[in-house]
Amino acid sequence: MECFTIDLDGPVFGVDYGGRGQPVVLVHGLGGSHHNWNALAPHIAHLGHVYALDLRGFGRTPPAGRGTTVDANQRLVHQFIEHLDAGPAMLIGNSMGGMISMMQAAREPSSVSRLVLISPAAPAWDRAQVNARWAILSALYLVPGVGHAAMKRYESSRTPEQRVHESFTLVAADAGGLAPLRDDHIAMARERRTQPWAIPAVLDAYRSIVRYYLPRARYDNIVSSVQAPTLLVHGKVDRVVPFVGSRRLASLRPDWTFAPLNGVGHVAQMEVPDLLARLMDDWIGGAAALSA
Repeated sequence: MECFTIDLDGPVFGVDYGGRGQPVVLVHGLGGSHHNWNALAPHIAHLGHVYALDLRGFGRTPPAGRGTTVDANQRLVHQFIEHLDAGPAMLIGNSMGGMISMMQAAREPSSVSRLVLISPAAPAWDRAQVNARWAILSALYLVPGVGHAAMKRYESSRTPEQRVHESFTLVAADAGGLAPLRDDHIAMARERRTQPWAIPAVLDAYRSIVRYYLPRARYDNIVSSVQAPTLLVHGKVDRVVPFVGSRRLASLRPDWTFAPLNGVGHVAQMEVPDLLARLMDDWIGGAAALSA
């Protein structure tokens, strides 16, 4: 694992996890960073040369005068793939990163060889499944001024350790299973508190996601435009993006491979990295057999 910083109209932080062959690019979700992929990356190095990047305004990539919306970060992913200059990439995206990866595949089809979506951000609602506190905060974040104050108050009232504990409890079906990843995420949470752009970036990105939900046809147009073979994975106990969102995507795209995961939450790449890697192997192997 080697860290690097490149210039793509400003600094971009990335991680090279090693491997050989086609580029495999990992795209994190809202409020995430390259650390979200540390558990999965060692399991998939045989699929190609694995990289992760911190999106603009997240992790260690500052906005540096650049936008932090999903559209802006889709353009960053495109620049990153072009910088690698190794042909089309296999894109693996979680949550917001799944939506951004879909946007890249829809808008730049020649740049994406395969697409893996892990609980991608999708317009769906399930009152029984979504965490009530998350739902309330999400609504507040949409209100200009109020959103910034609410997020600032929330962040300042918790230590980095408490912040990571609450985050893990929200995103994982079993937060205890993420214990080996805890220290890296706490260090990142502590680092984020020194970044004046951190809260505005999250709010801008979140609001840009919601704008694609209303009207829903705007989002569905992206889904229908994806040409790359796609594996769609979603944990059935996801408390952030309801499982019904991916069930709807699977109905819109019956040509995609849909893999529901029992007992898994929002971050399958952190919760069950070995299972996810096996799913990808089976999916790729099956596609290869069909094309032979």
